[in-house]
Amino acid sequence: MNRYFWLAVFFFLGYNSFSQQTLGGKINHFVPFTLGDSVNSKYNAVSPVLSPDNNLIFFSRVDHPDNHFGKFDSQDIWYVQRLGEDEWSAPKRVDAKFNNGRYNAIYSITDNWDYLISGVYAKNGRYKKRGLSIVQYDSTLNKWLPPVKVKVPGFQKKDKGLTSSAYLNRTGDILVVSYTKHWQSEKTKEVKISIKKSNGKWGALKNVHNKVAKAIFRSMETPYLSDDGNTLFVSAYLKGKGNVYENDIYRMDRLDGTYEKWSEPELLNDTINTDNWESYYREFDDGNWAVFTRAPVGQPSTIYMVKLKEPRPYIDLSGLVLLEGEPMKEAFKVVINGSVVDSVRIDTVASTYAVRLPLGKMYEIQARAVEREAKLEIIDATEQLEYLKMDRDLQLSLLPFLDLSGIAMVDSIPLTEPFDVIINGQKVDSVRTDSTTGEYSVKLPLGQEYKLYVKSGYYIPDTLTVSVLYDSVQIQMRKNLKVTPTPYVDIYGELVNIKTDSLIPQSASPKFMLDGVVADSIDTSNGTYKIRLPWGHKYTFQIQADEFGPVVATIDLQNVTNYQKILRNIYATPLEKYALVSGKVIDKKTGMPVKFPFLIDVDGSHSTTSELNETNGTYRVRLPLGKKSILTASAEAYFPIAEIVDVTNDSINVELTKDLYIVPLRVGEAILLNNITFESASSTLKGDSFSDMDRVVDLLKAFPGLKIEIGGHTDSSGSDATNLRLSKARAESVAEYILGKGISRDRVVFKGYGESKPVATNLTSAGRAQNRRVEFVVLEL
Repeated sequence: MNRYFWLAVFFFLGYNSFSQQTLGGKINHFVPFTLGDSVNSKYNAVSPVLSPDNNLIFFSRVDHPDNHFGKFDSQDIWYVQRLGEDEWSAPKRVDAKFNNGRYNAIYSITDNWDYLISGVYAKNGRYKKRGLSIVQYDSTLNKWLPPVKVKVPGFQKKDKGLTSSAYLNRTGDILVVSYTKHWQSEKTKEVKISIKKSNGKWGALKNVHNKVAKAIFRSMETPYLSDDGNTLFVSAYLKGKGNVYENDIYRMDRLDGTYEKWSEPELLNDTINTDNWESYYREFDDGNWAVFTRAPVGQPSTIYMVKLKEPRPYIDLSGLVLLEGEPMKEAFKVVINGSVVDSVRIDTVASTYAVRLPLGKMYEIQARAVEREAKLEIIDATEQLEYLKMDRDLQLSLLPFLDLSGIAMVDSIPLTEPFDVIINGQKVDSVRTDSTTGEYSVKLPLGQEYKLYVKSGYYIPDTLTVSVLYDSVQIQMRKNLKVTPTPYVDIYGELVNIKTDSLIPQSASPKFMLDGVVADSIDTSNGTYKIRLPWGHKYTFQIQADEFGPVVATIDLQNVTNYQKILRNIYATPLEKYALVSGKVIDKKTGMPVKFPFLIDVDGSHSTTSELNETNGTYRVRLPLGKKSILTASAEAYFPIAEIVDVTNDSINVELTKDLYIVPLRVGEAILLNNITFESASSTLKGDSFSDMDRVVDLLKAFPGLKIEIGGHTDSSGSDATNLRLSKARAESVAEYILGKGISRDRVVFKGYGESKPVATNLTSAGRAQNRRVEFVVLEL
């Protein structure tokens, strides 16, 4: 409120401290509570406002002796800083020129830390007249910046009463004001809304239309608009109350998009509203909390907080699982109300558990482990209203058992493969095994007979019988478990074209051959094979297929002594003709072979059969005869210069050497588009130009911040003017093609240079051909 009527309302108020309502020794935040004696005092505290990070509360103190105008008829802005969950610093007065007026207040703070304050101020920061302003704090300069007037049409002229208030929403585009047009009146019945226009100016004030509110309220003050803009809160007192000022907090819901039609006022719950004066209601922390002021009769106005809803309606329960008082190192589960709950997080290495329990229930919790006795823990959350973090260890104790251990053995050698120990036909979770040493261990109840064996791959187990039928005290026993190797191996793999690394097609009728003989029993219909062979022999595998030559593979099982699964692909060589192209991948900038990851692309697609050597920057790739192929190298942050390999007229295998160049993407770097050609003396692109331009499009899409210039160049044939015009037209043709692929026009510019930038002599046809070119230059990356 502005020009506050606290002198009238609280002229006779005395000072009493308020007791906090608590639950279980902690503040029950769902019941309004004060911020303690460090904040509230015998001086009236009004207009509390939370900072966007909820760590500061700004408020106005009335008639405090440290106010600029002292303890009579003054109101200055103070603030406190959060020290803990329910702890705040001692109040400090805001040291700023805009806090040197007689009636000062901060109404709200946006997410951008724009402070809406009362008053309009001169350039030197001094109070000038009534109205509203925005002020910011410059943390770099460590000072408040000059206030800037909020220009709301008509508000300053209409605001004539003793009191007024305002609220600017968090996004800074909706302003709510309350005021009266009647001179020196205490009743502020006008509540209006202004919405910021797209040009940054504030729109005309709109009435909050509600006939019931105007009929029943004598005054509506301190408006607040919810973050979603759908609910308006006001402090109001009813007609017929005289001058008691028993303000309560009411809410009205928005009914349409005009911000003018609102529902009938609804009184907030009686936890907030009392028979006393409540005002300055503001929500924060995404609507989970609210702050407001309350002034019981005979006492000062005090800042209250209240929790509206619990954002974390649960208990985070965690602790250790202990066996005889020591951390449990065996597998365990946590049972809640008789069931294993999937949401329990268990760490058996650290012997810990953690679970999230909804509020409002009672829980019986215990740890469970094989042959362990559990202690029941009770967590009573039936009356718990707020989030709680709780530590509670779960206790287990030993039962009498058989402590059995030993080694799984293969022909007197420890089994060093994964294995399970089967007990009475069942896999038991409590058995611990170590596949590196063959060790196993398990604890079993007394009074039974057990049959144990090892299950591992293709080993044949021996069964061990252990009887503890008549034992009653804990026993330690060591027994080895034996297995015998299965005397064969399983070999499997794919039938592969050695040139393309792809499966040999069924059209080639592939057959698997063992030791030179076709094995008709081996199914190769899906391009794979599988065969089981005895140990102690050496075998040869090969493929018989139409138009393929065999590559003989030797499988040596002479020294194998246990079952294995062996993956071995069998290859065949296609009887076909090709061009073998090899060379270096060279950094155009340094002229040196690259020594980092790169790929070879053929006709715009990555070649999966190319042979790459990142150590010396060389490659080999096979290309089909009878056609032209476009060959490029690709690497991160480089642009490839395409090379055409023409083997259209070749009919026998040929080997070619072709070095490939890549150009680093750097600002100012000119990159040649090697294969862009035009019709003679024309800007019309030829069909073989599009692959280079498509690579530029792909580059621009891969680097959204990249901006380039397309440059056209000619030789010295013809006049300067003709060459300049032709080079520009050709650059424009390339640019328009790129833009037509969805690239933004602000990322591609073009320019013609004519014959001004030759890269070779114009005295030879070869030199002139090099000078007729299109390049692009990196402008921004």
